[in-house]
Amino acid sequence: MQIGQYAYSCQFHPEVCSDTVDGWMTIPGIPGELEKLFGVDGLRFFKRNVAENMHSHNTAAAYLLDNWIRLVFR
Repeated sequence: MQIGQYAYSCQFHPEVCSDTVDGWMTIPGIPGELEKLFGVDGLRFFKRNVAENMHSHNTAAAYLLDNWIRLVFR
């Protein structure tokens, strides 16, 4: 979000690590919702998918952060 020429705001955390996923699983309702969304093995499917794509997720997160920094400090 931008207000005027110099005021920027954002709220994003696209970076993911195994600790992040474990933390998400402690949020009440999240494991059950994953099961509803992806089926009986939904939690395992989600964790495996995140692990298999960790590198590409974090590469994209770094790219997003770099672009954000260039925008704000141009």
